[in-house]
Amino acid sequence: MCKFLVAIIIKFGFVSLIFGQNLGQFDNEKQSGLDLKLVETFHLSENDFLLSNITDISIGNNNSILVINDAGDRVIVYDEEGKEQTHIGGVGRGPFELLSPNLGKFTNDKIQIWDSSQLKLSIFNDDGIGIREYSGFRWAINDFMVNEEDIYVLNSGKKNAKILEKYNLYGNKVDPLIGFVEKTNEHRFFENIKPAVGMSVKADKIYFMSPSSLTLYSYDLSSDFLESVELQDPDFYVPEVNNPESIWRTPSKVEEILREASRVTGLYHIGNYTVITAQLGKDTMNPRFQQYTSENRFHRLYILNENLEHVETFRYDLFYEGKIFAGIWFAANNKLGYISRQNIMDSPNNPDEISPYVVHLFKISY
Repeated sequence: MCKFLVAIIIKFGFVSLIFGQNLGQFDNEKQSGLDLKLVETFHLSENDFLLSNITDISIGNNNSILVINDAGDRVIVYDEEGKEQTHIGGVGRGPFELLSPNLGKFTNDKIQIWDSSQLKLSIFNDDGIGIREYSGFRWAINDFMVNEEDIYVLNSGKKNAKILEKYNLYGNKVDPLIGFVEKTNEHRFFENIKPAVGMSVKADKIYFMSPSSLTLYSYDLSSDFLESVELQDPDFYVPEVNNPESIWRTPSKVEEILREASRVTGLYHIGNYTVITAQLGKDTMNPRFQQYTSENRFHRLYILNENLEHVETFRYDLFYEGKIFAGIWFAANNKLGYISRQNIMDSPNNPDEISPYVVHLFKISY
């Protein structure tokens, strides 16, 4: 089961991050006049750790870049020009040591790291010195947000948990309090496919989604009020799933669902805009490669204004000349960021060549 899950993540999970067509070929579907304009690109200084895949990225107030990769033992901070500054945490099970860090956040002058093996949250200052740790968590999570003495998490490890859960942190212990929005069977099936859609925070509100639905939830931290808005897209299709835990024990059934399912892959706030990324289309059998490929897959970026009105949609393909390219979207203060091993404004030359990561920053504007 574990080996199969890893294979599914490699084969399908990273497809949601794939970009095989240059961004100059984005299709502006609503013709609203909004545009994604590339305003800056730079390389991260290369080292052995970045030969692996990036799993999470966060930008600090001073534009420092926090990078976590699937080598699983190091967290790296870069300056705004892509030069390596420091490593965060040692390797091990001791205080402020990490085994499998997979989520990270810059919050003011602090760095928060979630370790998926130890189910532990470690907090460091911006020099990488440990400040405080919280353990006692019992379940895997897909994202988190610390708010004073509380932490909000997207639970991904418990069948009957809510999507968003709230815990109280005190004395380095974790005390469960309350949860929001029931998990559907479809949500439970997709919640452990990586990359998982995270949460986004703006103006004392937490925004979150299920990977299996275009419904956007917002939770007001001050009033405890939960509301939602649903986007309409006839191309977004998720098959009905019954008993997801049983399906995951049958690899052929998992592959069958993933070949035809759409999935939400990201949620970000960029200035006054909310950006939702999703993968749509179906994998089809390609006679040239004698396997299912993503030739008919495509990605959509849904742009919502400050009133959560859907004002624009951008579309791009996931496949280019039989090759795929891994990368990841992220929020970079008031810009939308994309990091990959290739400058995505260029046509691919040698997709098999290992090259330094390139950070691309886009501005959403008329």
